[in-house]
Amino acid sequence: MMVRFEEDEYIAVAIFDAGNRIQTMEAMDEIFSYLDEDMKLLIFTTIQKLYYLSDEGYEELQKTVEIYKADLEVDGE
Repeated sequence: MMVRFEEDEYIAVAIFDAGNRIQTMEAMDEIFSYLDEDMKLLIFTTIQKLYYLSDEGYEELQKTVEIYKADLEVDGE
């Protein structure tokens, strides 16, 4: 199954990446109740896409996520 991520979903994965697909979904789930409605929708759809993504697919996703992580690090300086 091909899962397509939007730019904001890549950013969410970059922020919450915990090393693997399951741990990343769990990290997102932990903060879910603290979010506003817009962020809840973003995190919900991202978790849903990660759920349907295979572990191998997550490894492929990491290639793009690393770009967003680098951007976040530069912006955070």
